[in-house]
Amino acid sequence: MIHKQITLFNKQAILACDENCMKAWGINHRPRIQISCDDDDYSFLADSELRTAPADTGVYEGADAKPRTPDEMLNKWCARECERSTIVKIGETIVLPDFSKRVYNQPSKHENKIKLQEAASKLRDIAKQYNFKVLLAQEPGEAARKRREEEEKQ
Repeated sequence: MIHKQITLFNKQAILACDENCMKAWGINHRPRIQISCDDDDYSFLADSELRTAPADTGVYEGADAKPRTPDEMLNKWCARECERSTIVKIGETIVLPDFSKRVYNQPSKHENKIKLQEAASKLRDIAKQYNFKVLLAQEPGEAARKRREEEEKQ
């Protein structure tokens, strides 16, 4: 993580990011899935679900674009457009978004789903550590498709 002190609306603050510009799409361009009919109920896709982001997103903040070199990092684009950065008051704890998993725009609506995803991820990690195969519950259609594929192989 990198950070620097900035002036925002005439007040001092800290701008921080995870330095992963290769996966930075911009808050309005990062691929997402719609969860419900509510336009604000969506989830940003996890980094593992996405290819490398475009080097030029076509969005600029003043003269600043998405950084292409380390010395361009933490510019105005990072502060206003980058979904991977955060701005905090001086002295506050810096918590960056975690795009190793899907990030929900309205997480309180999906707390149980998020907890299940985190538990499944931990279970997979433990299984890898001990070289176990983990079979997790699937959607009914997905289970049927996998069963057909297995039958076709035999």
